[in-house]
Amino acid sequence: MGLLNLPIEILHNIVESFGETFPHDFESLATTCKDTYAASGKFLAKHNRLRKQYRRFEYVDLDNGPYEGEGEATAARLLFHIAMDPQIAYYIEHADFKWDDAFDETMAALMAESGDKLKRLLQESPYLQAAGQDPEEWYKEITEMDRDNYRYKYHASVFLLTLLPNVRELALPAVWLLGFPNPDHPMETGPGAPLLAVLDTIPLRANDPKVSGAALSHLEAIYPNERFAYQQKCFLEIYQPFLAINSVRRFFGGGCIAREHGFRLEWFTPRYNVYSSNLTHVELGCACIDATGLERFVSRIPALKSLRFSYEAKRCGRGRRWDAGAVMAVVEKEAGGTLEDLSISVISTYGSTGTGIVSMQGFAKLRTLELDIRSLKGPPYISEPDQSNELDGRLRDGPAVPRLVNLLPSSIESLELITDMTDEKAGCLQKLLRDYKTEKEARLPHLSHFLIRVEATPDDANGQMWKAIVDELLTLKEVSIGRPFVVFEKAHCYGKLSRGLR
Repeated sequence: MGLLNLPIEILHNIVESFGETFPHDFESLATTCKDTYAASGKFLAKHNRLRKQYRRFEYVDLDNGPYEGEGEATAARLLFHIAMDPQIAYYIEHADFKWDDAFDETMAALMAESGDKLKRLLQESPYLQAAGQDPEEWYKEITEMDRDNYRYKYHASVFLLTLLPNVRELALPAVWLLGFPNPDHPMETGPGAPLLAVLDTIPLRANDPKVSGAALSHLEAIYPNERFAYQQKCFLEIYQPFLAINSVRRFFGGGCIAREHGFRLEWFTPRYNVYSSNLTHVELGCACIDATGLERFVSRIPALKSLRFSYEAKRCGRGRRWDAGAVMAVVEKEAGGTLEDLSISVISTYGSTGTGIVSMQGFAKLRTLELDIRSLKGPPYISEPDQSNELDGRLRDGPAVPRLVNLLPSSIESLELITDMTDEKAGCLQKLLRDYKTEKEARLPHLSHFLIRVEATPDDANGQMWKAIVDELLTLKEVSIGRPFVVFEKAHCYGKLSRGLR
């Protein structure tokens, strides 16, 4: 019997069930023909309301006053509403959870109205069962009100993630960056151990083809949960369970920290052997990540095609010395065979940039490159067992700026150098361009775009050295002088998820 020959009551049930599980395709089904549209009529109003309120979701900001009207202010409140109407969870596709709040004055009313339903949701959760967690304890943690201590409800935000099968873009709660949940204790054994146990079940189920409708199984992009700023930081560790989901294609991290010599939570200790096989694009803006942290991270991304990394020292002297040569060496070692697009820039170090980059010949497929000229100024990087990744600022052999034609792989098509107009940088650039005009065609045959981004226009150049360099560069057809460099369009990165990044 064909679908349209079914009794209208059965057709109603099919349409409603389809709408609950696949709300993003509900309209396609409803508009297939007159019969399916008629069968969908009683559900369209609810569908339109839920899609408008939840498809591109972000929390109501309680800083602007007490909660009023539609919207959710906390993960706990959203959980109660999902318990009352599970269909809500299927509508959330763009989940901006940054501004999850700690306290909701409506909690008591919600507990009275739907507390039993939330308990049932917790009891039936395959994620809590797989992690060996007590549903009653989780209900207590989610509903306990402690206004005096203003304690954030990690359990609510973690459990919420286990209910969302259709999320494609995700920004985690900003409060997670402070530690999970106590930075003085290891994540695996401290107060955060139950939370971590549940988070680890998410990639296991999302990657299991036998599990239908698993949470976050359609996740494609992870966005920053903190601003790009000197005082802002986010521990790279908290992203690991999400990076291990095989559907993830893009990761944008803001202010991430992963340092071998930092505080315990600033370390990056991998808990997964490999991340998503589809993860091809990574942006780490204003990151405080040393060579060891970056090696542990990049080595777990087998299909990495684009890496855009800007380094920034953080407050209290965190990461004030950085080793550019060591960083480039580990990127080349771990991703040299797959990378097509690479950007390495320096926001601030307040100390030495360590060794300089001397060769990028190991990048077999690299086509586009952005490079901060400061990363070339140090003594040449030499891979030695006793070489520190954080030098004390003293140059062992003096700066050794390589020739551009020796530095770059022959596959390069587009090059952008980041610099300023100081005489020191002018000298560095002059050394970099040695023999460029005579050897470019032979060594860099595919280079057709060469842009120098500066912090001043050529008209503002100081000294005869800069004037001579600019005049000579502008005689080359592939070279141009560009506007000041902007780190990954900071405001764009931190905007609403619905705007996207690229």
